[in-house]
Amino acid sequence: MTIYFCLIGYILLLPLLFNLNNSDAVSKQKKIAFWGMFGVFLVLALKSPSIGVDMEGYQKQYNLAKTVSWNDFGFVYFETGYILLEKIFSKLNVSFQLFTAILYCFSSFSWYKLISKYSTDSCLSILFVICYQFFALSVSGLRQVVAMAICVFAFILFDRFDVKGMIFGTILATSAIFVHRSAYIFVVMVIAIILSRKLKKISIINVGLLLSCAFIFRGVLWTFIDSTLKKVDVGSSVSLGGAFLFQFIIFAFSFFTFFYYYEADCVFGRSLGSMNNIAYDDILALRLSLYSLVVYILLSGGVILRSSMYVMMFVVAFFPRMVAKYNCKSRIIINLVLIVVLIYIFYSQTLSINQFEICPYKFFWE
Repeated sequence: MTIYFCLIGYILLLPLLFNLNNSDAVSKQKKIAFWGMFGVFLVLALKSPSIGVDMEGYQKQYNLAKTVSWNDFGFVYFETGYILLEKIFSKLNVSFQLFTAILYCFSSFSWYKLISKYSTDSCLSILFVICYQFFALSVSGLRQVVAMAICVFAFILFDRFDVKGMIFGTILATSAIFVHRSAYIFVVMVIAIILSRKLKKISIINVGLLLSCAFIFRGVLWTFIDSTLKKVDVGSSVSLGGAFLFQFIIFAFSFFTFFYYYEADCVFGRSLGSMNNIAYDDILALRLSLYSLVVYILLSGGVILRSSMYVMMFVVAFFPRMVAKYNCKSRIIINLVLIVVLIYIFYSQTLSINQFEICPYKFFWE
């Protein structure tokens, strides 16, 4: 367990380390994002393949992929894209340990690109990555980890909002589906980008309608997935546990901050003077936090809930923009509260219950 807390301590020290330099704020956040995700990569890449409840199965299939012919994709239930990836590396005699390290490098680099490009507080975003299930998912869910990494680059392309970006973003998002079918959820991000470019306001009525529709139509979605994409046990009830509460608090905070920051300026004429001056990244941050709730409700109650990570991962990058709206003293208090809550979540939901068997840590050479 020690190495996980050392990793958190390392991340918390990075802002102090780079504060000693005279670099500008943007450069500082990029350095924190790079070295922070580099630390995460090392912990993931150097772990023993025995850590992670699904890793033994992944290792067996990787070794088996070396022996089957190139045109045989039916020897395992994995998606064809991931099987092809296994075959390429296994037939090149790359060890499973090195193969996973390459995948973790790709995943960590995608997180670095996402956080360095969009987050105003790289340290806080990386703590979200470690403490809020993403790190635990990376330990075991290789296919989804790769698919999520591909979707990050697809998002960056879509966010350019030009023809070339849309075309290549669509190609990447489609390829992610062939690695893990959960990447279908990425369509929510495309909707968020388009609406945020065109609609600069979200009313409480919109929020109520979206959440109500999520409760009403979740059964239809589960039935569609069960009959079309993958056989699953259809969830009969919504599971609104601690994760949902945490995401709801994130949304409520974003909603309050957004309307206080913009509406107050409109009412009191401080600086903006018009809701037309709403920053695109701000409305996207708010819309993402709302959509994370909608997707959670739609997918809760079964194994496909993990697919909600495709939305939440972008909340991780954009949420610090809301914290940045407050003055320095308030930001410090908010960040301290968030850090304490995140570490508690990490300990209670991952470490203490030995989730995905990531604790105790074992190095690959043991």
